[in-house]
Amino acid sequence: MNDKYKGLLIGALAGTLLTGTAAYAGNGMVEALTKQVKMIYNGTEVQAPGNILIHEGRTYAQLSTVGKIMGKPVIWDGKTNTIRIGDNGLNEVVAVYTGGQVTKGEILKFLNVTSLFMSSEIPLTNTDFLEKTLKEYITLKVLASKADAEVKNKAKTDSAARMVQMKPQLVGALADILKKDGLVEADIARYITMQIEAQGVLRKSITDAKLRAEFNAALLAKPADYTVVTVSHILIGLKDASTGQELRKKEDALARANEVRQKLMNGGDFAILAKEYSDDPGSKDSGGTYENQLAANYVEAFKNASVTLPIGTISEPVETEFGYHLMKVSARNVQTFDQAKETLLEAAINRAYGEFTTEQLPGLIKSLKVSAIGN
Repeated sequence: MNDKYKGLLIGALAGTLLTGTAAYAGNGMVEALTKQVKMIYNGTEVQAPGNILIHEGRTYAQLSTVGKIMGKPVIWDGKTNTIRIGDNGLNEVVAVYTGGQVTKGEILKFLNVTSLFMSSEIPLTNTDFLEKTLKEYITLKVLASKADAEVKNKAKTDSAARMVQMKPQLVGALADILKKDGLVEADIARYITMQIEAQGVLRKSITDAKLRAEFNAALLAKPADYTVVTVSHILIGLKDASTGQELRKKEDALARANEVRQKLMNGGDFAILAKEYSDDPGSKDSGGTYENQLAANYVEAFKNASVTLPIGTISEPVETEFGYHLMKVSARNVQTFDQAKETLLEAAINRAYGEFTTEQLPGLIKSLKVSAIGN
């Protein structure tokens, strides 16, 4: 056999053959011919590759060449000794659960979409992260599949509204990222819709009666969590809020707080003194005032003072991790159930989601193939 053809045949075999098996032995003879051939693909004549071999009625060609003609990528996975034609492995099933499955392509698209919202790279080598994300995706698919017509219609409307809001952002650099990750706007809309459908399903499982019972119990146990206050304060800080550099020692901060308190007790204007002395950049220019805020949002000592300090009085210095506060509460009200309902509902949905993932999801999952996602 001509060495030129022998090398070509062996090279074709090493690169994977289209059909048949080769009969080649070191001491054997193989008759091989190259021919000019016409190739027709799906009824259309296409340019034939130059390295076609004909032997004993069989045709041999490199898969990469034929894949190019078909418009399909051909990929060799050396880790698993697998040849993938056409799908880059994206159709490989990476999870099976009761009622469905997840392909590699699905979860990669989900990862790419969520990375847009997280503004971070996808750690494809972190198997714990990939497993957690895969389970999250299954949870969303299962919950969304339970959505009735009402939930689906609302999800469709809300998703469309959010996409209109996002539209101006999907240009420039972000558009380039979408293109690089193989995403289109419909992928983002699909993810948002699935999220809203899942939340809608959980929302329907939570009754007002259950929420009201939780509210009444919580109001008795932690009334501050549902108390809305308008409070003004002057912070004598220990560190600079922007740089973190030390401003003063604790004893110096306390002495300064007492000095400012005396000015207030002598009739000094709270707003003017706040602008002059306060180290809280978020409130000093507005008289030190935070209006109609839940006391529960504040650090413990500040929260307790805001719900116990008599209205209109000046507090003694209140110590927190930030320094010393001089406080004055001008209004305080306890929320009604209707006012607190949305906050309660959001917390209840999050709890229901967590309970589903820990109590129901494990029994639904039949198999996970996390290692295939990052390959």
